[in-house]
Amino acid sequence: MGQYLQAGICHQIVIRKREFADVITTDQLCEELNKEIDISLFDFEETDEHVRFVIKEEIVLEQLHDFMEHQFSLYNQGYADEFATVLSEISKKKSLTDIIELAKEKKSRFFQESDVYQHFTVFSWKSVGAKVSLLAFFCEGKVLMECYGDFLQYLEKLVRSNSKHPISGAFRAIID
Repeated sequence: MGQYLQAGICHQIVIRKREFADVITTDQLCEELNKEIDISLFDFEETDEHVRFVIKEEIVLEQLHDFMEHQFSLYNQGYADEFATVLSEISKKKSLTDIIELAKEKKSRFFQESDVYQHFTVFSWKSVGAKVSLLAFFCEGKVLMECYGDFLQYLEKLVRSNSKHPISGAFRAIID
């Protein structure tokens, strides 16, 4: 069975405390995660069971449209009409919740909500599992891949380094 290559903006990360509490503190976890994704773009919530990072609504409302418009400009322009439709629908939304709901409808392969289980490495040796939720704007056909983590990290860094939009700090590329 193949998996889909997905790229998009991470809008939520949920980590159960049992994944890390025996090894590191919550503050250390945040420091380590910040090496992978710009944590300053997220609001932090903590319960007895988990920690949760939710992208700040104002960042999404102010930057998502322009960021995606730029990413679409780098992609095959045979989809220009579909890109325009997606961007138009996003521009009509007035809250993060509305944008996530639009993505959950999966009307377009160029804007979908996707939940994946991903591992982050902390302290160079501890693997911490997390539920990562994306606003995926590229979802490429089924791919059979192993050991492509380094390439995906390269892709993430490339997108972040070439973007003038701070929201790019929440960009993730995932195979699911």
